[in-house]
Amino acid sequence: MRQKMTENFMHLITAMGLLVMMLPLNATAAEAQSTEPLTYRDKLWNYLTDDASITVGLGGRGSSVTVTRIGTNDTGKLVDNEDAWFLSYNTRAGYFKDSNFGYSWMFNLSSFEARHQELESKEIVNLNTRVQGYFAYLVPAVFYNFGAKQSHDWFRIGIGLGLGLAEFDGDIILTSSATPNDRVAVSNGPSNLFGALGFFIEWQRAPFTIRLAAAGPGLKYNGYEINVADTSLMLGYTHYLNWR
Repeated sequence: MRQKMTENFMHLITAMGLLVMMLPLNATAAEAQSTEPLTYRDKLWNYLTDDASITVGLGGRGSSVTVTRIGTNDTGKLVDNEDAWFLSYNTRAGYFKDSNFGYSWMFNLSSFEARHQELESKEIVNLNTRVQGYFAYLVPAVFYNFGAKQSHDWFRIGIGLGLGLAEFDGDIILTSSATPNDRVAVSNGPSNLFGALGFFIEWQRAPFTIRLAAAGPGLKYNGYEINVADTSLMLGYTHYLNWR
C-alpha cells in the first residue's frame, strides 16, 4: 500500500513537470539581468522555487461523502463539519500579458472525516457509520488578481483543474436501498490518479492568508462510485521561498 502511494505521488509530480512545460515560464528579475543563458531545467527549477510559497493553516470544513452502488444506484451520504489542518504549495504567479488574469500551480494536501448520515428526507442522523481519509491534488490554477501583481498583498478568485489521489476507509449505510441496514465498507488504499477540480477565493496580506475553497475527488472503486465534496475556510501562515 505504501509503495503504491509513493508510486502514485511520483506520477503526480511527473505529471506536474509535463504540464508545466506547456506553460510559458516568466523570467524572474534575476534571470532577466543574467548574461548567461539558462537551460530549460534551470528555468523550471527557478519557476518552482523562486518566490513560491508554502502555507500551513487551520480552519473549518464541511465535508460530504456520497457512495453509490454501480448497477442498482443505491446511495448513502455522510456529512459533517469539523476543524481541520491544511498544507498547500503555490508556485510564483505568472500573468497573461498585461492583464490581471494569471496562473500558478497549486498543491494541496488535506484530511476529511464524516460521521453523520443524511437521509432522503434531508434529516441528519447518527447511524454509527464513519468515513475518514485524505486527498491530495495538484492543479494549474487560473485566477483574476485584484491588487498589485508583484506584491504579496492581494485578493484572487480562481479555478483549477488537474490530477489528484485519495485514501480513505470506513463504512456507510446505503439508506436508499430496499435492503434494511445495507451497510458497506468503503475502505481503499491509495487510489489511481483522477481528475480534480477546485474553486477558490483567496486574500493575502503577507504573511497571513485566508482561503475559501471548494474541491473534492470523485472516483470509482470496487463496484461503487464515491464522491467527496469539501468546502473549507482556512487561516494560514505563508512562507515565501527565495532560493536562487
